Amino acid sequence: MVHLAHASRFHWEFVGTPENLAIGEWQVSRVHAVLRQRDVALFHARIALAIAERSDLGPFHIACGHEAIARAFSISHSQEAAEHIAMARKIALEITNPEEKETLEKDLSELEALL
Repeated sequence: MVHLAHASRFHWEFVGTPENLAIGEWQVSRVHAVLRQRDVALFHARIALAIAERSDLGPFHIACGHEAIARAFSISHSQEAAEHIAMARKIALEITNPEEKETLEKDLSELEALL
């Protein structure tokens, strides 16, 4: 799982858009969070957020960056996780695509249940 996530991210570095890169970093972060590897998950989550912000990818990808940071922090720092969940929810108010909104809400609700 780790190797596949990193390989996918590496692929998009050469043939993808900033959106593909942000998603790739989010995915790598998610895999490491599932494995409870907080520092690596946090590293990639911050990159995902930075790409989304720098490339002006819109509220969904920026909120997902905060969700990824929250997920990494949920492993051992619930207060920081809660702060990023709140930030993601605030940004999510700007999302107009119902599927994106639903996807993000599901992830955020799942995270809140862990805290």
